[in-house]
Amino acid sequence: MEANKEKKAKRKKQNINGKDYVVLNCKVKPYLDKNGNRKDYKKFYGATLKECKEKRDRFNENHGIKAKDMFFGELVEDFIINIFLPDPKYKESTKQRYVDAYHNNLAKMEIARHLIRDIDYRSLQAAYNEMPCAPSGVLSCHKLLRLFFRLMEQENICRDITKNLVIPKPDKRTEAGEVTVYSDEEVEKLKAHIKRSDLPYYEARRVERLRLLITLALNTGARVSELLALTYDDIKPDMIVINKQVINKPIFENGKTVGHELGIDDTKTNNSIRTIPISEGTYNMLKIHKEWHKKEMLKERYRTNQVFSTSSGGLYDKRSLRHTLDRLHEDAGISILGFHAYRHTFGTMLAARGVALQTLSALMGHSDISVTAKYYIKVSAPEKIDAIKALGA
Repeated sequence: MEANKEKKAKRKKQNINGKDYVVLNCKVKPYLDKNGNRKDYKKFYGATLKECKEKRDRFNENHGIKAKDMFFGELVEDFIINIFLPDPKYKESTKQRYVDAYHNNLAKMEIARHLIRDIDYRSLQAAYNEMPCAPSGVLSCHKLLRLFFRLMEQENICRDITKNLVIPKPDKRTEAGEVTVYSDEEVEKLKAHIKRSDLPYYEARRVERLRLLITLALNTGARVSELLALTYDDIKPDMIVINKQVINKPIFENGKTVGHELGIDDTKTNNSIRTIPISEGTYNMLKIHKEWHKKEMLKERYRTNQVFSTSSGGLYDKRSLRHTLDRLHEDAGISILGFHAYRHTFGTMLAARGVALQTLSALMGHSDISVTAKYYIKVSAPEKIDAIKALGA
């Protein structure tokens, strides 16, 4: 767009006091005109286009509005586009979470239209308190603004006012986390269903595609994103190697999320990189799956080393997988709880069998052992009473 305007400037000249001048009308840094109105376009006159550009550059250096006189929302948008999104230090999912939290909430509020010099601790705290989202959204927005204000302080634009802000916390209604699990009876019904050989055609197709995925989920507790990222090289006769995951990678345009594309990324945390033992029966099921997969690849004419793929060889989107899984559960006559319930069931069953907390945490790939204790170690009221009695008088 800018290039087209500059080309027109070469062709078009304006006569002023009997002399021809080249005119360049272009976007410049925001400035205030003689009436105090904010402008971001200006005309430059010169004997040549080069002279016009030189005048434009000098204008930007000397007359642009100083950062202290810019709007808070305007500066945050500039920070998102030019500093935060290009930073390789942050995962794409983290970038999307922070940016979406800001655009869906604070960017729409009155505070975004205030000058940065007028933003103080009280006004930002009031905005946090009024944000129409869950506490997790406020926290994501706060983390983005913490990075923003640190930079503003380094650039001597304003001080960092985020240090003592209070972030709303979710209600804590239970002592331990609540997880949704399948009962032992439901697990057995599901295992029996995916082993059946007398299923109708369409049910059999669903089972063929998901049999190994369900088996690995129930027997390893791996996250669905981790299982969908497995290649055949990651599965050994006695273990599977978890070292990556499938993600919906956000597509950013002008600092905003405009879409997603599937891709392979690092695991959720460093602790998520792990090996999980598998039984001989699970490995035999892998071999059956591999033979089925080879036939499908020949039939549909695609090649992939992914253990789980679409019928065209692409990565599986866990969101589209949900519908197929729900139909399979309906066929098996068990609850429809979602894929993550397999992981919860795995952890709960191991905890019930007395597996050590450290071992369970390593198998689950939790970032911290406290997460394992919160969700999978339950202490009954009688056990608490006995523990206090053991202390004596």
